[in-house]
Amino acid sequence: MSTTSRIALAAVAGAAAALVLGTPATATPTPTVYIATFPTLSQCTDAGNRAVAGGVFVDYDCRNGVAGYDLLGEPKTTGTYTDVYIATFGTNTACDNAGDNGDTPSPIAWVSHTCRSGFTGWDLLVSK
Repeated sequence: MSTTSRIALAAVAGAAAALVLGTPATATPTPTVYIATFPTLSQCTDAGNRAVAGGVFVDYDCRNGVAGYDLLGEPKTTGTYTDVYIATFGTNTACDNAGDNGDTPSPIAWVSHTCRSGFTGWDLLVSK
């Protein structure tokens, strides 16, 4: 390869790299609010999907932990919603703890929650 060809190739490669590096990335927000730990991945993703569909979260993640799968959500900063069903918990205490996790600042996922007694446990309903 001639010197001129090498210089031209280096210039093209440098321009391509500058174009790629100069393009801003569109990042998905990292889920930051811990809600609860679920025994199975399916239960965790169901709760996360309901939160996204109900306008509570922009995105969520189910992370494998010691006792199961931790649901972490990225709260939606706009809009309001009322009594969005998130998940059913075995006890009122577990439901209330999950509800408290979402209405604790930094950032806040919802402003209020209710734990409603049902056939199979306690349903967490959230509002903002």
